[in-house]
Amino acid sequence: LKGVRFAALSAPGPSDARPEHCLNIRQRSVANRLLRAVAKLEKEACQGTLCDEAGWLLRSRLVFLAKKTSPKPRPVRIGEFWRRCFSKQLVRQHEATLRPKLLKHHQWGVAVPGGAEALVHFRATVEALAAAGQLPPLVAFDLDLENMFCTLEWEDIREACDADFKEGAAWL
Repeated sequence: LKGVRFAALSAPGPSDARPEHCLNIRQRSVANRLLRAVAKLEKEACQGTLCDEAGWLLRSRLVFLAKKTSPKPRPVRIGEFWRRCFSKQLVRQHEATLRPKLLKHHQWGVAVPGGAEALVHFRATVEALAAAGQLPPLVAFDLDLENMFCTLEWEDIREACDADFKEGAAWL
């Protein structure tokens, strides 16, 4: 899990495993055994060869959080702790090949530090220029992707992953 980092007190998944609790072992021999076991688990997960009984490790669920400005809840996807660890490690291992491919397809949220923040500033700048008359009129859509997680085009996503990121295909 070299290079995998989480913020302190990051929200646990359903297994209630916080990173600062799970990996903070003082006795070196016990810590080393745990890390070897985790490495083996990660390898199986990333190769898509986990046994059925371990499938829960890779699950995620949808929770609904209250919005401050609306009675309508906000859907948020929460993944198991180990799923998050292994996903971060897979992205980190293949970051050098992933980043150019993601940038080519204008996907800024993965392997591009500050990507989402850059998009927010870009949009604000474009809107300000349009409002000032320095750009032709434009239309911007703000879509509430309520329950979008069940409507993703998984067949297309898997095909794209097979074509552009073979190392992640088994994981997906």
